[in-house]
Amino acid sequence: KRQTLVNGKIVTPNYYIENGFISIVGKKIISIGSMDQFEYDPIMEEDIIDAHQQYILPGIIDIHTDALEAEIIPRPGADMPINVAFRELERKMNGCGFTTVYHSLHLGYKTAEYGSRSKYTRQQVYDTIFKAMNGDTLINNKIHLRFEITGVDAYDQCIDFINKGYIQMLSVMDHTPGQGQYTKKVFMEVSLKNGKTEEQAILDYEEKTSRPNIKGEKMNQLIQLALQKGIAVASHDDDTIEKIDEMKALGLSLIHI
Repeated sequence: KRQTLVNGKIVTPNYYIENGFISIVGKKIISIGSMDQFEYDPIMEEDIIDAHQQYILPGIIDIHTDALEAEIIPRPGADMPINVAFRELERKMNGCGFTTVYHSLHLGYKTAEYGSRSKYTRQQVYDTIFKAMNGDTLINNKIHLRFEITGVDAYDQCIDFINKGYIQMLSVMDHTPGQGQYTKKVFMEVSLKNGKTEEQAILDYEEKTSRPNIKGEKMNQLIQLALQKGIAVASHDDDTIEKIDEMKALGLSLIHI
């Protein structure tokens, strides 16, 4: 069955139509043109939708937003019902023209978990969001799992989420100070600004840089599993040519500098 939107202001990647139409069959656009080119076919079963001179634009796709985490926990210890947070964010993003959103949900990132003081486990968050996004929704919702490589205890859980089909995009993150966006200088400046003494900041730096992390064969297994499942995999805050080359060698196609 064909659906045709008529009398709309159409914005395409290459040109603008002041008064035009778009015909759609299934999920595919089959024709776009100005209204003086439009011919109604009374024989074909067709829904005509009048746009009343409203703009018809491509939907915005957001592949990395932390907004859902903030909607669930707007401030430390203030937990909103996960389903309510999901629905409220959908309304906001739909109203701003987003049609597909990859909700960035962290895993293995202890700093974020401790800082949020949330009553929800990561399992509860992922289970609830996956169920909600497969129900009646306003937009196309997907999960972008941001895995912190120091989250060694969450490795098996990450594998489980991938195997269950929860994940549509995977990022490999490293927030260890001394590299990426957290150089030692930046780490010390922020620590001192937050009220720590220099000695306390140094001890904190040494503790964080000595944490074990996922690397080598385990990292390769994680990435290869995601790629085999058709999941896009990205790196995070690569700050050297060597790191970019290393990530590309593992099969990553999205490099975040």
